[in-house]
Amino acid sequence: AQVGMNDTVGSVDPETGLQWAPNLRERRRSDLIKKLDQNKKGTATIPLPRTAMSLQTTKQGFGLQKHTLMKRGSKSGLKKFAYFTIDGGKLKVYRSASNVAKVSNVYDITSSKITCSLENASQSGSKEPFYRDFKDRVKLYVMEREGPLYLYADDARQARSWHRAIRMSKYLVGQGDKDALSWVVGRLAGSVMNKGWDALVKYYTEIKETQQLVRNLSMRLLSVDLSRGWTKARMVYQSRVDSHRLRQQQQEWAAKFLKEKIDRINTQAVRSPKLIRQSLINQIQTKFRHYRQEKILDRIYPLGSAVTTRLQQAQSSTTMGSAFDSVNQGDVLLLLLNPKSRNLFISKPDVFRSKTSAYSEVNVPVGLLGVSISESFSMLSFAELDEVPQHTHLAKEGWANFVNVDQISSVILHSQRMMNAWGGVCELQPSLTRGVWFTINGPRVCWGRRIRVSMDPQSKGMRKAIVGASNPLEVGNALSKGERLRWFRVSLRVQGTSVPHLYDPVEEGEVDYTLEERNRERQVYMILHLLGRTFRTEPASGESPSFVGTFQAEVPISADRDNQNALDYLDDCEIGVDIVEWNEDPNEYLTIFAGKMPLWKMFVAETNPQAAEGERADEVVSLSQILGHGSGRHVKTIPLSPPSIPGTENLNIMGRVDLEVTARVQETADGGSCISPELQGRGPITSLFTTHRGAWYDPKLGESRFSASRVASFV
Repeated sequence: AQVGMNDTVGSVDPETGLQWAPNLRERRRSDLIKKLDQNKKGTATIPLPRTAMSLQTTKQGFGLQKHTLMKRGSKSGLKKFAYFTIDGGKLKVYRSASNVAKVSNVYDITSSKITCSLENASQSGSKEPFYRDFKDRVKLYVMEREGPLYLYADDARQARSWHRAIRMSKYLVGQGDKDALSWVVGRLAGSVMNKGWDALVKYYTEIKETQQLVRNLSMRLLSVDLSRGWTKARMVYQSRVDSHRLRQQQQEWAAKFLKEKIDRINTQAVRSPKLIRQSLINQIQTKFRHYRQEKILDRIYPLGSAVTTRLQQAQSSTTMGSAFDSVNQGDVLLLLLNPKSRNLFISKPDVFRSKTSAYSEVNVPVGLLGVSISESFSMLSFAELDEVPQHTHLAKEGWANFVNVDQISSVILHSQRMMNAWGGVCELQPSLTRGVWFTINGPRVCWGRRIRVSMDPQSKGMRKAIVGASNPLEVGNALSKGERLRWFRVSLRVQGTSVPHLYDPVEEGEVDYTLEERNRERQVYMILHLLGRTFRTEPASGESPSFVGTFQAEVPISADRDNQNALDYLDDCEIGVDIVEWNEDPNEYLTIFAGKMPLWKMFVAETNPQAAEGERADEVVSLSQILGHGSGRHVKTIPLSPPSIPGTENLNIMGRVDLEVTARVQETADGGSCISPELQGRGPITSLFTTHRGAWYDPKLGESRFSASRVASFV
């Protein structure tokens, strides 16, 4: 029995791995002997489950074990012995240790003024000797009495438990605190059991796994051949099962993804073209910035310090062939104002005059101009080049004409060539024979309307008359609303062309090649400009090339039949012809002949070539008079001018083109589909804004209260 008890106690602490001290080993041995005696007598406490321990633990005080208590009388000072229990924060005192003893005194130990301390018989300095063989006790001061109470414990562990319980009773006042503490105690008590059970389960699992491994090993050794085949078959089967499972998972994922995408497409709103355009622009800008930073770090960025960017080129003056036509303030107001306001403008022009100007009211002929843009990109400047190089900076600084950039309404590429007319013949400048023309349009003023300048036969002075539509907004409104309109349609067909060979200037020391050798394989093509449209033919060779095709264009005019002059605003529209020498390199295309003629001249006979100087040989005949029956047909010859190169024989060489022109006025049916006026070169109705603020004259305010300078800029 002694050997078994020693084995049970053990000599090594399982937590630290060190041997127990002799006193601790003896104490553990005495505790086990006492617990064995209690189990034999049936008085040992049975630990309850965790859930049961938390129920009504404070209501079972009658079953608690009573322990010895010693105190001294307040009057006699003699020792008095009793028994006590600690239950629910109360120290209950009994006169005897029987289970039926009544409570003689109850002390509340939850007060914060209660003090207690642990005492051991081995300690020195204790005034009160220990009772009998007790070695540990708790010294307690309560509020109900002056002297201390001595609570004798069986061992030091029990004394520490009482001391901890008395100290904790100050904090465990509420029922919730007590339940929480009981739950923690139960959890700690159950953790030891859980550890033991877990160790037992782990040990059992290891034993079973070992047995299984031994059994599998023995079976494999007995049937090695079958094991190899079975292992391979199982691996193949497992791979097939895995692939099938993966295929099913992929199908499920694809179905879920497709369903989510369809649901998202159904719920989300479609992005507008504006957002898509902005996103694309942002992506392009971001990628370009990254590319630029990488190339700059590698020092291989093509735009170095010696390269001039497009913005820098635009800010510096660029020489190009240009021409500028403008409508002055008086003509603009005459075109826009109603008859009553127009009469007021003629009598009192100062009422409609504002202090600001958005462009230079000048007309500049065709020539080489210096064009530049301001540093703020708000103004486009142009000036004629000075023959003196020292005066070139004056044009850029303050002597240049200008146009505000925010006044530009549209830009047309490959537009009609601009040419100066001298003595009824168009001039083709040699420096402008390459490249293409583009037109920059300012603010739109009106539709189907213009001012005709003619000579008064009586006063011999110039007079202005408004021709075309009676209302400046009539044509644009009809186009945008799909209302009835009349269309003026013009068709051209080339009947004959004469393109003679040109001479090149021969400098000293150069060989003069024969014209036939030089122009034997020359090919040219024709460019026709008609009512804002451009047509190009196929290349042909020879001095009399044949250009096949019918070229047609149409423009809308006013539908008002009472207006006999609705067609007159197209009188001065020009038909332009360019003969371009073809080359394999498009940059080497060269214009060798060019010419143009107003539309009204295409339907009248040749004027008197022997008219006296100063006399008007070309009196304008309006299209309304020519096409009185609504249609007309005529064959006209347009003279073509070569590049006027001084010192060559080209000045006496002229080309020609014979055009068959057919024109008629055609009406549209009522209720036609509405289109944007921009499709016919008229622009949307909301862009009818002019920079002259006097055009917004308010008749309700009158001339006394209206001020043109107070009108906001509508451009």
